Amino acid sequence: MAEDGALDAAAVWSRLEGDPEESANLAIDVDGVWFTCYFFDIEEIEFTFDPSDVIDATSFAPVRAFVTWLGRATGREVIVTMEGTDHAAMPALIRWRP
Repeated sequence: MAEDGALDAAAVWSRLEGDPEESANLAIDVDGVWFTCYFFDIEEIEFTFDPSDVIDATSFAPVRAFVTWLGRATGREVIVTMEGTDHAAMPALIRWRP
């Protein structure tokens, strides 16, 4: 955080890059589905959620809302894949494009 208490992304990334033991995450609850972001790479935002929270059309609505909001807020494509490390090689389960 900046001295005035404001969030400062550059300071967070500097701290994460400077100490391999440091970590940070952000969790957002959207109508009962938790989306958690672990800051692995400054070029890619990666969120996880528990697929067992999504069992029908009603519980899928928060996923759709979050994906749409994230895409509009960032102006970037949002892709939902299965969990793994090589996201580029995985088929998209959901894709939102600006």
